Amino acid sequence: MNNNEIVNLIYEKELEIKKLKIEIEELKDKLNKPIINDTELSLTREEKVKVFMNYFRGRDDVYPYLSIDKNNPKIKYYIPACVNEWKQGVCNKTMGKKCKNCQYRENKPLSKEVIYNHMYGNNPIGIYPLLENDTCYFLSLDFDNKNTNNDIKNDVLAFASICDEYKIPIAIERSRSGNGIHIWIPCSI
Repeated sequence: MNNNEIVNLIYEKELEIKKLKIEIEELKDKLNKPIINDTELSLTREEKVKVFMNYFRGRDDVYPYLSIDKNNPKIKYYIPACVNEWKQGVCNKTMGKKCKNCQYRENKPLSKEVIYNHMYGNNPIGIYPLLENDTCYFLSLDFDNKNTNNDIKNDVLAFASICDEYKIPIAIERSRSGNGIHIWIPCSI
């Protein structure tokens, strides 16, 4: 290889590096913007509920709902939904007791209506992803930017590239607060 060929090869590689740097910046910009595709926009609410229920599956015999302390609204926690909640003479809450050891506890099953109200109403719920046989349908990773000096995007990109290398499908979303990024990984059971 003569000097001209080497110089030309160096020039080609420098151009390739510039293109890759531009592509990296474009990908970082995409990571900052919500991804909305045409399919998502064309689904009905009922279809979105069905997609949600298929993707974020957990136990369907019980689910937790958000409870807010009536004496101190800053105290929030999730408790299992109960069929007998607030029934006079049956529910421990009506007798001034905690429901933790209630003999009448009967878990309320998860339903399409509950998911619909979670997604479109004002009824936040949680999910119990670990099934009774110690398996699960998905994993969730939460990357939070608690320290403003750290850029979690690089961590997410590194994790995503490893998943891509091993052909592990993932979904990435920005948290509602904008301070975190969530990665969802479907599992085979």
